[in-house]
Amino acid sequence: MNCVRCGSLLQEGDQVCKYCGEKGEEVNAAPEAVVKKIHVPSLVLAIVGLVFALLLPLVAYPCLIVGLVLAVKKRGTHKTMAALVMCIIGLIVAVVNSALGACMAVAELMYVFSASIL
Repeated sequence: MNCVRCGSLLQEGDQVCKYCGEKGEEVNAAPEAVVKKIHVPSLVLAIVGLVFALLLPLVAYPCLIVGLVLAVKKRGTHKTMAALVMCIIGLIVAVVNSALGACMAVAELMYVFSASIL
């Protein structure tokens, strides 16, 4: 640990800085606990994108792509891994939904044109 006032290195058990005399907390050898932050935006975008992949695929694409990029950048926790998987599944569902919609539109156009010819 370093001194708050002058920045010099303090030894274990020191309560006063040897160089400037600044009083501080006793330095312990035990490391401080590291807290991992959960990256929530990628998970939220994955859930929203997955819902919209079934309803409105054109809205789902931006949500899922941004969620995928965020999940890849912040890999390491279980929730970002879940967001990554959900984004990939959502993109597959959105592409299939778009393809089915295009096929249905083509079939409808063929029916309309064949009916008008007869």
